Amino acid sequence: MSLNREHEVFPFGPGYEYFNQTYEISDVLSLASFTPDLICFGAGWEWEGLWGENEMEFDPQPSISVSGLNIPAVMILNKEYKKLEKKFDFIKKNKISMVFTAHHNYKLWEQELNVPFIHFPFAINEKVFNDHSMKKKYDFGFSGSLHKHWIDHRERIKSKLFYFPKFIKNFDTKSSTLFKRPSFRRKNIFWMENPFNAYHGNKYSKLINSSKIWLCTTSAIDLVGPRFYEIMASKSLLFSNRSEVYNGLFKNKEHCILYDNNLNDFLDKFNFYIKNEKQRKTIINNAYKHVMENHTWSNRIDLFTKTVTDIL
Repeated sequence: MSLNREHEVFPFGPGYEYFNQTYEISDVLSLASFTPDLICFGAGWEWEGLWGENEMEFDPQPSISVSGLNIPAVMILNKEYKKLEKKFDFIKKNKISMVFTAHHNYKLWEQELNVPFIHFPFAINEKVFNDHSMKKKYDFGFSGSLHKHWIDHRERIKSKLFYFPKFIKNFDTKSSTLFKRPSFRRKNIFWMENPFNAYHGNKYSKLINSSKIWLCTTSAIDLVGPRFYEIMASKSLLFSNRSEVYNGLFKNKEHCILYDNNLNDFLDKFNFYIKNEKQRKTIINNAYKHVMENHTWSNRIDLFTKTVTDIL
């Protein structure tokens, strides 16, 4: 997400040649060619360690504190399922004026911290995720992790870990292969679990665009992740578990097809929308129009800009 098209922005962080991990906020401000009206801690402001294994720390640069400034500061939360209390401590310590989050608990957190929380869903870059007019090579696709360590208490995992081994025999979770299985009525299935795969950007969108239906379930702590919007923008039928967290984002049978968490209706709905192209395309086209009009990063920039003017 970039505000550069309408606003003067000075970015600071690892990767910039002027970055220095010992700088205080006064040092950072002295580097800018202007006095900012707003300071924003973006979604990348988080200490992850080499492979994200550091669960104890959050703030990557404790030397930077904005609590004593006359410049308002906002924060865009990310990965709310990790170190949330550390993030809340950061918000309180730095007297953050407003917080943006994709999570549906934003009102509860607003009450807990007495700080305005704004619902800020994920979105798509329409130049990357769109209709590539690909031939529908697959009937059904899925990408992402199985999250086997959540199996005891995550209903949503059933559609990944229970359903597919039941209907796809001798299935190899380590491969990215086109499967044909009699128990799935010989439908073509693309399954990709390895997160470090070669599919990203336009190539990933084209893969989704090549499938009639694509499975997506809510992320950790029921986050509605970017893949929901990427599927709709790539013109595959979004197939997902029922959840109230979609309210206000997209609608069942209009923008997607939702199945029951007990999976009793999964196969029936799958077979119906594979066989009924007209109904499937109607939903796909509705979803495409909906996401392009409401869920692009350009929409989010407009929301961000309009909202922060209230504190400037």
